Amino acid sequence: VWMEEIKDGQYRQRDGTFAPLKERSVTVNHKDSATPTKLVFYSTANGQILRKSHKADAGVPKDGIYMSEKWVVDKISDQSLRAFFPLPSAKSVSEYKQLLKHGAISSNLLLSDRAGNIGYQQVGIFPIRSENWNGFYAGVGWKEEYQWKSISEPEFLLSYDNPPEGYIATANNYVESPGHPFSINLHMGFARRNRANNLLSSISENRKLTKDDMKRMQADVYSTEAENFLSRLAQFVSKHEVLASSKTIERLLKWDRTYSIGSKEATLFDSIVQELLVRTFGEVFGQTSWKNLRYKTGLLEFFHPYLDNVLLNDESLHAFSPKYQNLEDLMVQVLTDLAVGKDLDKDVKEWGKAHDLTLKNIFFAGKLPKFFGADAGPFPLPGTRDTLNQAARSPKTYDQNERDDLFAPSWRYVTDMSQNEADTCLP
Repeated sequence: VWMEEIKDGQYRQRDGTFAPLKERSVTVNHKDSATPTKLVFYSTANGQILRKSHKADAGVPKDGIYMSEKWVVDKISDQSLRAFFPLPSAKSVSEYKQLLKHGAISSNLLLSDRAGNIGYQQVGIFPIRSENWNGFYAGVGWKEEYQWKSISEPEFLLSYDNPPEGYIATANNYVESPGHPFSINLHMGFARRNRANNLLSSISENRKLTKDDMKRMQADVYSTEAENFLSRLAQFVSKHEVLASSKTIERLLKWDRTYSIGSKEATLFDSIVQELLVRTFGEVFGQTSWKNLRYKTGLLEFFHPYLDNVLLNDESLHAFSPKYQNLEDLMVQVLTDLAVGKDLDKDVKEWGKAHDLTLKNIFFAGKLPKFFGADAGPFPLPGTRDTLNQAARSPKTYDQNERDDLFAPSWRYVTDMSQNEADTCLP
């Protein structure tokens, strides 16, 4: 994504001169209307200009600063199909890799074969940028340092086989690859990957891994986030009588950090985290803006490690919210308001009741009374945003016309490559 300066229907180039915007017209014919819709898209050398409307009557972009965007594979229409279509005929990890590395879809793929080989293959086509710009924020479209240098070549993608530890694990994390294409500029942290590695390591020290081990791992609901915050709480709880004397705080500290559907501690802890975020980032962005970010985007569900890092680092927390000197100041206030004096057994729902899913009838959209049976559920959702059994949903939005957002497993698959069978289930 780039910032572009437009003036008199022209865009600013790297040498400071202006060149005419490129124009592309599209006519959309409608099944139920004799009147087609005419669209006009304008582009710079970097990419297509982003506008609220691309209808022809919107005219040429007026003078000002705009955003442009380009997808690295927009000129490659069928490369992934040509790469993936022969996959069923591949017989080994090496054969799979030769096909996969030509795919255009950015992925971390783990492979295994009947001969006992395992491997990792980075997949995708990526722009090669300058060292000072990773693409996370908009570049200045008319400056040389923000231009793509080239496109990655398949032979430079990260690839390895049969690591000495005997296993490979990824879990929506960035795979470190010095000397290889940089593929993800904002990932979901390392907590789940580290949890998976720890579990695999502890098991494989004593015996070979089995399908049952993999099933238990897929169902793991231990929260590293909870451990990080509660270990900090344990360090200072005795200094504050109001916390030290609370039975609820005592139970919270003794909690096993698992988001099982029957856990009330999980529900309470999640509400505490939400309030920590509100009191920190709501002060910075404003309550309305924070609510929009929290309720209308997947910010917390996908990128919570970055927010957690601010809270867990006293210097960063104070920079964002000067009223708090450190996490201790903030947590004491939040825990006093939300946990002290609360009866876990009477005042807090079980996690499976606070964190559930109802499958609404696509036609009636949840508008019929429950006794009609048009909707299915509610189904309790074990796990949360940072557990291996990842199940994250945005809170009930204050705009009831919007759809619920959910990020959770919809199908599970476990197999032993020495057998001609696989175990699957719908969670």
